Amino acid sequence: MPATVSDEHLTAVLRTFVRTASPALDAVRRSGPREVVADTPLSLPRRVLRRVVVLRVPGTAAWARMGTARRVRWWTGPFGRLTAAVTAIPGLGGVLASRLPVQDLLGSAAQGLILCAIAGECGVTDTDTRTRLLAAVLFDRTLPAQLTSAETTTAPPSRGKAGLGGALWRLAQELRGIDSLLGSRPTGGRLLGVLGSLPLLGFVGHYLAERAGTRTIRKRALTWLTAHRGTARHAGAVSPEK
Repeated sequence: MPATVSDEHLTAVLRTFVRTASPALDAVRRSGPREVVADTPLSLPRRVLRRVVVLRVPGTAAWARMGTARRVRWWTGPFGRLTAAVTAIPGLGGVLASRLPVQDLLGSAAQGLILCAIAGECGVTDTDTRTRLLAAVLFDRTLPAQLTSAETTTAPPSRGKAGLGGALWRLAQELRGIDSLLGSRPTGGRLLGVLGSLPLLGFVGHYLAERAGTRTIRKRALTWLTAHRGTARHAGAVSPEK
């Protein structure tokens, strides 16, 4: 585990990230993924969008009737596939892209955004708990409660409707202060890492690695939220999915 980032610094960065993620999640809930992917730097075929953008999306009547487990699976399923595709774009450059920090920046931002969404679906709305959740799930760090409860920053202003690519890039900027930790986040295995180093095929490798990472953070998040159910404000009772 990298030891170059102090608990104090990690707390400050993740708290700001959580606050910045809220407007992005609100945009998804208001507009649905059709509008959110409008400025994504990836040309998705219509048949793919029809599979990803189904009737059961935030803001619809069908969504309101869905249970917590199904909502969580939407964020890590259809929405997770979109974030994985955007994150994997630098992989088109193969090993050259692997040497740049863009991949881990975007990937960490996407995973952090999904974790905030999962927390929200489980009833966890406070910044403190979400900050500790991100530290535990992404970097296996347990932050002292006295640090996460020290509110020293103000919430960023809402930027209104924004595309997924722009939202992830803004969120990635908030993580630049903990670059040394980003490589330790959950991703795919060694084989996918090798595939990701190949030109053109690197996109496939990075995409599959991000999808594997998304499945991992879902399990870890639900386990963590259940274990901290008594200390998380506004948290609902959610059992980890098998």
